[in-house]
Amino acid sequence: MSTVLEAARRILQKANQPLHYKDIAKRMIDDGLWKPEGKTPAATVNARLAVAIKDDPKSPFVRTGPGEFTLRDGVAPMPESASAPGAGDEPMSFTEAAEFVLKKHGKPMHYSAITDEALKLKLIQTAGRTPEATMYAQIIQETQRREKRGEPQRFDRKGGGIVGLVAWNPVGVEGQIAKHNETIRKALRQRLHGLDPAEFEALVGRLAVQAKRWKQGNNIQAPTIQQVRGSLGAHEQGLIITTSDFSPGARTEALRSDATPVGLLNGERLVSLLIEHQILVRREPHEMLQLGDPPKEATDA
Repeated sequence: MSTVLEAARRILQKANQPLHYKDIAKRMIDDGLWKPEGKTPAATVNARLAVAIKDDPKSPFVRTGPGEFTLRDGVAPMPESASAPGAGDEPMSFTEAAEFVLKKHGKPMHYSAITDEALKLKLIQTAGRTPEATMYAQIIQETQRREKRGEPQRFDRKGGGIVGLVAWNPVGVEGQIAKHNETIRKALRQRLHGLDPAEFEALVGRLAVQAKRWKQGNNIQAPTIQQVRGSLGAHEQGLIITTSDFSPGARTEALRSDATPVGLLNGERLVSLLIEHQILVRREPHEMLQLGDPPKEATDA
């Protein structure tokens, strides 16, 4: 049985034209060249080809369009007996896999979601029982190591386990403003945690929402959703607002199809609404000077 890259190379060699990675995966399986172990073989093929191109400037593969690949001109045909594992099928490090997943999705993600995607795409291999903890530990260790060495950072830890890429951050004055705004968001979140129940209910009332506050330090769990739903009268709509967040089980329970839906609003979304309506915060305009075009020389009529 061929490796992913060997099988893909044979399919593209046989097709002699660019193919979408989904088509490549289907032909690999149909021709018996590769037996996938995961539930998303097409995603695995896409990831392996993308990594091969990124890591090796002389890779036999080239990208011709969104999701489309072909063989580089002049690539020698593969011998029929070739079956040794290719270098491109070696697992990545956890941090390499994290960077790949983040670039693939194009937005910050929780480290557990990054780990799930990396495992699904078979970018990493681990025998440990807590790969998500290993992933986050590796990201933290790299951040600390680069900071000590004075090297540019690769990852941007945003708190709450959310990780992004430094390359996405704005630079210059815009970057300073963005950093300041993020500091204010965090301070606003802390102020919300310090409100007593009556103050919290009055604050949320300014957003035209009737609210009751539960004293709960950790994420809201499914039993709380059930409790709120059970207290609703006929034709009433439930909405739970928390300064923390909701567990996956709570989110599933809130959207259960055979029960009254319950709206959920976590701390991050609450902060965004308060900022949008300028409650507890205010917007301050700043004038920024930019150079204009040089004056045009006068011409004779």
